[in-house]
Amino acid sequence: LRGTDLLISEGCTVNVASMPKGHDPDSYVKTFGAEDFKNKVIEQAKPIFEYKFALLKAEYDPNNPEGKAQISEGMISTIRRVPNEVLKASLISDLADKLSVPEQALMQELKKSGSVRQVVVKKPEVKTVSRPSQKVSPAEKLLLGLTTSFEGAWQKAKDIEIKRYFMNETARNLYDRILAHDTWESARPSRLMSELIEDDVASVLLRECVREVEGVTDAGKAFDDCLNHFNQREQVGRQETLRRQIIESERRGDFETLKRLQQEYNDILHRSKKANG
Repeated sequence: LRGTDLLISEGCTVNVASMPKGHDPDSYVKTFGAEDFKNKVIEQAKPIFEYKFALLKAEYDPNNPEGKAQISEGMISTIRRVPNEVLKASLISDLADKLSVPEQALMQELKKSGSVRQVVVKKPEVKTVSRPSQKVSPAEKLLLGLTTSFEGAWQKAKDIEIKRYFMNETARNLYDRILAHDTWESARPSRLMSELIEDDVASVLLRECVREVEGVTDAGKAFDDCLNHFNQREQVGRQETLRRQIIESERRGDFETLKRLQQEYNDILHRSKKANG
């Protein structure tokens, strides 16, 4: 379910659909049709928190202390990513009821999980600082994973220019390799891995990208969410540059340039407000 982390962190509502054994979304649609996929897979999707609780409950016994601890740890690792504090508190309260444990105890674990995760994430980075894949953001990995794992996302990437979103050279090269293929079938992860057999860094990155899309049921929406994320990142970066240039123009007394920069800055703000409704 790692591919859902970015979407949850961005405040998106995430539902998870279970695929029948031996099928991915594309093979299911080809075999049974789009209408069947919609009715029997998409419409049966469960909220991510309900889906994950069911998985953990099947693995651990919720009636003994050890099982409660394992389930709560697994759930809190996802709940802590929710940006809305009211929703987060509601999810903790619901989890406390399901496990018959004090809500305050779960809140304490939630607070601990944030600080513990920071330590866990930083340790391996020190050991593997030279690996380019460490510099690839989760959003970039998700976008690459979608492009190679889902035909619709691959076609969208063919139709628009998104290479500029990848800051890392290995990620850009992997993106080029994915889109160099004439068909999505030849750009799927299993095919790409055979091409990257002697490129350890790219192979590791590809595996990480594929893991990012595990649990994604609506690849089109996830792809669009990624593009919105990157566009916002670009706008924020441009705004910062404009602010510095505006200050410098004021200092020099270059009022013609100042007026142009202020207009561009205001245009970006206007587009941003319009996009956000």
